[in-house]
Amino acid sequence: RLGQLARGVSRTGAWLWPALVVALMATMPSLARANIFTVSGIEISATAATATEAKELAIAEGQTKALASLLGKLTRAEDIANLPPIDAALLQQVVIGFSLDDERTGPTQYLASLTVRFHPDAIELLLAQNGIKLAIVQSPPTLLVTVFWNADQLSVFDGADAWTETFRRIGVQNRLVPLLQPLGDAADAAIDREAVIAADEVALGQLMARYSVEFAIVATAVYAPDKAVVSGSLIGPGPAGQVNIQKQIDVVPGKEARAFRDLANALLDALDEQWRVSEGGSAGANAQDFAFVVPFRDLPEWVGVRDRLETMAGVKSVEVSALAAGSASVVVSFDGDLSAFLNQLDGLGYAMYDTGQRWELGLR
Repeated sequence: RLGQLARGVSRTGAWLWPALVVALMATMPSLARANIFTVSGIEISATAATATEAKELAIAEGQTKALASLLGKLTRAEDIANLPPIDAALLQQVVIGFSLDDERTGPTQYLASLTVRFHPDAIELLLAQNGIKLAIVQSPPTLLVTVFWNADQLSVFDGADAWTETFRRIGVQNRLVPLLQPLGDAADAAIDREAVIAADEVALGQLMARYSVEFAIVATAVYAPDKAVVSGSLIGPGPAGQVNIQKQIDVVPGKEARAFRDLANALLDALDEQWRVSEGGSAGANAQDFAFVVPFRDLPEWVGVRDRLETMAGVKSVEVSALAAGSASVVVSFDGDLSAFLNQLDGLGYAMYDTGQRWELGLR
């Protein structure tokens, strides 16, 4: 009957126990895990009868955009239709908090840049209740070198151009492929500029060594005001292999900043997708899904068990398919066979018990 352990479990929605949801929202995730669930650089604006009303409206609309962006990053396009509509009640469940930058206020208008932090457990539960699998891991950090051409003027490593500033504003460390921007100091500038622009292996190798990273990509933008377009590219060695991404965005006069932001996001979305596809295909030929129930007395006990499962050798992902008072139904993707999985559990002091109706995880 051990073979029953590898069966899938039902993905039908389970009612979120309110007290448990409140407790989950109060549990702080680790920084590395939380970064994926933070969305930055959401430009918000609204007009209302008063500036205060405009601010409330802009923040609400911005949080909706941020959640839509996050779900788009964590799920496949075909799964989006299975999610419930985003409303105030849903946002209240999943949002930890938010912050505002570059606030501008008029008598009836409000504009700002919004960062929203979402709770990982709440997002995972939302997806699990709607039959969507979440198995996302951030890549190692990648160095991002920006190159900006504008009216025959070239900007590299000076940090003062609109293209470099765009990446500073959109939260490049919170993506599936987290990015670091170089200091742009004298040591950077001493590296052959033309070689950096061409993503030369030696030049990028010098930068990677300086910033202690294994990957580096060059983000180039060419702005042609006469053609009202900005073209961009990402090239270089990335965490999922060689990167060669090209995008182009139309520019509305006076809205250049928006075009640069749209171009940057389009390039980075494609980079994230390359990593996601690579991760999805690298789970290993021996990976299996093991489904079982974890009983617990309280939330801290459940969080402790989940954290130990997530860090167990060979575990690719831990998916919560249902969570109720006193138990969690989970599916663990494990790179190995059942015997190896049980041995890993034994090393943590756990064992599997057959209740006659299901398999449960318990202490030895």
